[in-house]
Amino acid sequence: MGGASVRSRQRVDPRTHSVSGSTLRKLLENPVDVGYCAETKARPYLPWQKVIVMFACALLGFSTVWSVRALRAPDEAAAAVRETLTTQVTARIAELDETTATNATLAREAEELQARLTNQAPAVSESLIESAAAAGTYPVSGPGITIELDDTDVDAPEERVRDFDLQVIVNALWASQAEAVAINGERVGPLTAIRTAGQAILVNLKPLNPPYVIEAIGDPTEIQTTFARTRGASHIAGLRDIYGVQVDVTSASSLTLRAAQQTGVKYAKLTGVEDEQVGK
Repeated sequence: MGGASVRSRQRVDPRTHSVSGSTLRKLLENPVDVGYCAETKARPYLPWQKVIVMFACALLGFSTVWSVRALRAPDEAAAAVRETLTTQVTARIAELDETTATNATLAREAEELQARLTNQAPAVSESLIESAAAAGTYPVSGPGITIELDDTDVDAPEERVRDFDLQVIVNALWASQAEAVAINGERVGPLTAIRTAGQAILVNLKPLNPPYVIEAIGDPTEIQTTFARTRGASHIAGLRDIYGVQVDVTSASSLTLRAAQQTGVKYAKLTGVEDEQVGK
């Protein structure tokens, strides 16, 4: 009995070594942090170590702020170049507007002079009007045909209408006895350039947007009959059947095409005439 009582008194109470729920939760959620916290409390930082850490943090913060400000600050050289380019562009735009207004004024004066000449010398003025109409520098009206090309529903960029397509169609219309041609209102003459700049088609240096409407003045029946035998007709069929471009060819009882902007000739001269006479 005595030995049993001794053994019973030597038993260890399990509550003395119990672990709280919060400690278990810390061990399960952050098993490493508990050890670091204990080590930190056991080995506190010395004052000089704290000073070094604070100095390093301050230095790192200052470097970060300085780097951000240096990156966001505008470059003085780039700003100067940008300002110079902006000034030049503004000046060129103003010069272009002034030149355009001058050209419009001169065009009106030329029309007035042509009207006076028509009243004074009908035979000479008629010849001049025919030449100006063929050159695209005189407004004309009359029956003809209209060819509309619409590529707005085409997805692939390489399948859209290009400058080459318009060139082929316009040349075919000239070969079909068309007397005057215009694309989206831009008159086509001997000095007209149909070119591509980026994704836009330029006619007389003016960008055009689809649909592209090609107007040709002449006898509608004769133009359509002759045009059907040219390369332009097969080219239009290819655009419609292969690339999905919407094509619409219609006859018109009356079309009005305005005059194209006149362009000076730099290298051409009359044949059989001396340079001195041309200069005069």
